[in-house]
Amino acid sequence: MRKLISIFIALVMIALAIFIAIMLINRKKPQMTALKKSMPLAYTEIVKNKDMPVTIPASGSLVAKNKIQLFSEVQGVFEESDKDFRAGEKFAKGDLIYKLNSDEFYTNLLAQKSSFQNLIVSIMPDIKLDFPDSFDNWENYINEFDITKPLSDLPKPLTDKEKRFIAAKNIYTNFYTIKNLEIKLDKYTIYAPFDGVLTIANVNPGTLVRPGQSMGEFVDTGVYEMEVSINSALASKIEVGDDVLVQNLEKVEEEFHGKIIRKNAKVDLGSQTVNIYIELRNNNLKEGMYLRALLKSKVLKNIYQIPRNLLVNQNEVYTVNDSVLQLQSVELVYQNAQSVIVRGLEDGQTILSKPVPKAFEGLKVSVSN
Repeated sequence: MRKLISIFIALVMIALAIFIAIMLINRKKPQMTALKKSMPLAYTEIVKNKDMPVTIPASGSLVAKNKIQLFSEVQGVFEESDKDFRAGEKFAKGDLIYKLNSDEFYTNLLAQKSSFQNLIVSIMPDIKLDFPDSFDNWENYINEFDITKPLSDLPKPLTDKEKRFIAAKNIYTNFYTIKNLEIKLDKYTIYAPFDGVLTIANVNPGTLVRPGQSMGEFVDTGVYEMEVSINSALASKIEVGDDVLVQNLEKVEEEFHGKIIRKNAKVDLGSQTVNIYIELRNNNLKEGMYLRALLKSKVLKNIYQIPRNLLVNQNEVYTVNDSVLQLQSVELVYQNAQSVIVRGLEDGQTILSKPVPKAFEGLKVSVSN
């Protein structure tokens, strides 16, 4: 009987030991599972650097390349124009924009020319006597003299003595005085130097116009310039002569083609940008329009593009090595609102493709490609 009891007790103890062992094993599994679940999931990608150009968006407003502020340099009554002198009126090249009455000035000019003609006639006997070799030249000049036409150039003196004689008689002084008056006479009449539009008109026909008074503004509506700013680091990758695609911000489907015509050599101290100037030729454009230019750089070597939210401390990214996060410094080549282009990563490196919440260097992660 005692032997049976001993056997029973032994069996119970063995069963109890097995039960306890099973319980201990089951308790360790949840802990390990919990430990695994506590490791954050990291989505990754393999780096493969590329050689490619970068498209740089930049916005700016249009300014007419050929624009003339019309100011009167003379005084006179506004007399006529080939078109209505009003804002919005178009003028073809060579059209009369405006003419001021010049009757009084013109009459005075004719009187000055007549006096000059008499002055030359008065020295002809002396020229014939003292400078016979030059007499025919001066006689031809007098014979062809017409006070209603612009003055012709004076005969060239053959000797220094003749030159001093002509100067002493105030021939040169009177000649250049009249030439100056002829230039001033032209300022009473203004012609369109190119096809354009009168964008501002400040006077009406019949108005007395005084020297220095603003008449208006005349603009070439076919050629415009657009000033944009780009990062100074990429300025060397943009060349004068490059073609540029330009979009209307209000109508994205409306596109224009421009060309880079100038590049500033100065870097703006505050923004660290360089101004680029784009020329556009299109009659559908208007001064003041705000457009977006898409500038394409030269090919940049060995670069890689990542989402902007993966950039850490402005110049670092997380790499993944043996399931551990590590920070690596990179060179920032270009950035926009959504992405950044960097240089400094090696082909084949593993980096994050999505941010890991509360990431830090040395964090162990569960990697998912």
